[in-house]
Amino acid sequence: MNIDLPIATIEIENIRTASNYPSVPSEMNVSTLAGTGANSSVNGPVTTASVSQPRGIAINSVGEIFIGQAHCVRKISEGQVTTFAGNAGQNGAQDGQGVNARFGQNVSDLAVDTQDNIFVADQSNHRIRKITPDGTVTTFAGSGQATFADGQGIAARFYNPSGIAIDSDDNIYVGDQSNHRIRKITPNGLVSTLAGSGGAGHADGQGAAAHFNNPVGVAVDRDGNVLVADYGNHKIRKVTPTGTVTTLAGSNAGVADSASGSAMFNSPWGVVVDADDNVYVADTGNNKIRKIDSNGFVTTIAGST
Repeated sequence: MNIDLPIATIEIENIRTASNYPSVPSEMNVSTLAGTGANSSVNGPVTTASVSQPRGIAINSVGEIFIGQAHCVRKISEGQVTTFAGNAGQNGAQDGQGVNARFGQNVSDLAVDTQDNIFVADQSNHRIRKITPDGTVTTFAGSGQATFADGQGIAARFYNPSGIAIDSDDNIYVGDQSNHRIRKITPNGLVSTLAGSGGAGHADGQGAAAHFNNPVGVAVDRDGNVLVADYGNHKIRKVTPTGTVTTLAGSNAGVADSASGSAMFNSPWGVVVDADDNVYVADTGNNKIRKIDSNGFVTTIAGST
């Protein structure tokens, strides 16, 4: 499930939310949802808890918030931050129950399916992990070898999977960063390549004829198109369900609000889409949150310099 409500943004060491969209986007209020700013992993009330290196965020059907951070997945519910799966400071790739499971240093992104299972881009372990609602962690896809292979479940291979999103049919899409590809995983675990040649570059086109440069964040719109934060190309790309790649917005590295072809981003990392197909971008190099409206116009909705 994508986050198609006011964008939840992650800043290092605290979780921030931007509220009041869509009434007056130019006056969005940014507040701290959880985290003191300390680089640590302390559970407790949101005002005193801390989060270490937060990267991914997802929300389940009952409004519980899950955060991917170093070595574990944290949970925010009823004003409390707890460790849902994994153990902060404990590196590994072990399946298991709750805090007995182990993740790598970079738990890069999270997504929730229609059954409230959480899927994790376990970047450092080159795997896609699954966490059931009761906290049971298994390896859903990926052998752990940092190479490339399509295939079934753990026979497939990823190389620094960084972004993950799920469509309404529970198909999973992965920004396979160092393979420069967008991968697709069916609900039964079959991994294929939706788009990307495997070589770093920039080219729109069909399937393997297209090129990405370190694609990271991904999101799925209501028509099943995959939106991609193409980090190394400083662009936001769009991939249709059949694998046709186009450039949605962005030109060169920089900062400029404008129509899509003239707008500029600087190393965009995260991307989400709302119910009206507005796209929101964590523009990391510019320290801003950008919006691409349904007409393709890019604006800045939060952040200064």
